[in-house]
Order: sequence, then C-alpha cells, then structure tokens
Amino acid sequence: MKGQLLTNLFAQLKGKKIPAKALSLLLIASSSMFANEAIFAQKQSAQAVQAQNLTRINFKEGQNNNGIGDLKGNALYTINGALAGGSGNTSDTYSFSVKVAGNYTFTSSSNATKLINDKLSILKVGRGVRLIGSTGVGKVLSLRLEPGSYRLKLQGETSPRSHIGYTASIITPKVKSRTVTLNVFKAEALSKFDTGSHPDFYVQSRLDGVAKPNSSTKGNNNKPTFNYQSSQTMSADKSFMIVKVNLRDSDPGKDERADINPSNKANGIEMKYFPATGDIYNNADNKFLGRAGSTLTLQGDSKKHRAKITLKVSHKDNT
Repeated sequence: MKGQLLTNLFAQLKGKKIPAKALSLLLIASSSMFANEAIFAQKQSAQAVQAQNLTRINFKEGQNNNGIGDLKGNALYTINGALAGGSGNTSDTYSFSVKVAGNYTFTSSSNATKLINDKLSILKVGRGVRLIGSTGVGKVLSLRLEPGSYRLKLQGETSPRSHIGYTASIITPKVKSRTVTLNVFKAEALSKFDTGSHPDFYVQSRLDGVAKPNSSTKGNNNKPTFNYQSSQTMSADKSFMIVKVNLRDSDPGKDERADINPSNKANGIEMKYFPATGDIYNNADNKFLGRAGSTLTLQGDSKKHRAKITLKVSHKDNT
C-alpha cells in the first residue's frame, strides 16, 4: 500500500523540476518502504529519474575495483553493495573524479534496521586524503566539489554473522551546455601532391555548422605538425555534434583537398560526436572511430592526394 502511494506520488511529479535534496529524501523514504532493495532501485528510483530527467547509471561493488571514474553531468549514480561483519568487511570505499565544479548530492540507505557508527563520508584525494563531509546513513549530504579526485566511503560496524546490503546514490549537477573542442596535431602526405615540391598543408574545420579560422600554412612540408584548436558550444539537449575537418594543400588558383577519410565515400573527415557517451563515428559510413579524448590517426584510401591526420575531439560540461 505504501509502495503504491509512492508510485502515485512519483507519477504526479513526472515532468516537474525537483530540488536535488528533495529528490534524495524521496529516494530514502521509498527505500524504507521496500524490503527488497532491488525493487526500490528498479521501481522508485526509475520514476524519480524520469521526473528529474536524469541519466541513470548503475554501479556494483567490485566493479572496476570500485572505481566509478569521471562523473557525468545531470546523472543519478546508484551504487549497490554489502557489508559482512564476519569477514571483517565493515566499510567499502569507491573512487571517482569530478571534471566540472558544482553541487553534488550524496545519500545512502540500508536493509538493516540498525547500524553502529553508520555513516557516509566524502574524502578529497590530493596531497594526502582529507575528509570534506560526512553524514549518517539515510540522510542527505550536499557538497560543492571542485575538479579533482575523491572517495566515497560507507562505514557500518556489524555483528559477526550479519550481512548488510546497502544502496548509495550520487546526484550530479545539471549540464546546461557542452563545449566541444577539436585539436589537430600533425599530418603526413602519403602520395604526391605537387610537382617538384612538397605540399603546403593547412587545416580547415567546421563545428556544428560553424566555420572556424584556418590553421597557419605549413609550406613545403610532407610531415607538418600543427598546434591547431577550435571549439564550439552546443546545447545539452542535443545528442551529438558534427565535427568537420579538411586538410588542404595551398596552391595558386585552387587549393587541393587531401583524402584523409578511411571511407571511400568522402575525402574530408566528418565526425559525429556524442558527448554523453564519448563515442565518435565517421558520418560517411557510420563506422566507429574512437572515444572522446583519445588521439585518432585517420588516413584516406585513394591513390591520389592521399594523406593522414592525427587529431583529438573532447568536450567540457558547463553547469
């Protein structure tokens, strides 16, 4: 009956904005009304996420050696694990990193009716490890975190034969926009471009349909290096951005475009970049190229004016 009441409440809240602290309290309240933590996580949290339009990310104890990684914006992380007093396991620690400064909300709940010295703590990792905040299980901890490395620690002294399951959650700040950045590092001619000389390469780019300034021209150089960067901000509501890159040989009259696309359907490279997942695809054939922040080397497949280029695409969340 209580579960149905909460279900109706979340249904009424669907599409409405709820402060992070209020959402966390609703999650805690719902957890106490369900004997099975899995039911709580699957039913009540799902509806809360839907109401808040958060991306839901599930994490289990032992996964990636308890390393959560970089926290994504506008997300609800749900962490499930257990403490077993008989094995001396009275605490669990999870590492995570913050890339964007903002307000982060932490909560936890347990299937035990009573714990001794139970608490959730957040520690900053830098020159040593420093406690920056803690609260009891079942309560809300809201902290403003700056970019850096952190640990989430769950503590609960248990009896020798007890086995206590827990659920912790992290709510990250809402992302308002994302700034996508293209870096081009170097290029190399793989076929002949000019008669009697090497090519005079320069880079062109267009991000989200916006033309960016060209790089400087590297005259008479088969293997030029670039320190080229261009950026464009996109709405957080958009799922992807088109990043176009051309490598051109400066010549009198008409500049020749080098073939740097692995697909035979295009010469310039047009990438479809998904910031939420970090996936990068070739828009010419929809083949996977790589991940955000990784260095990619792409080369054309034609016999004439063939070259390769080394670049990187990344982004920063703006809250």
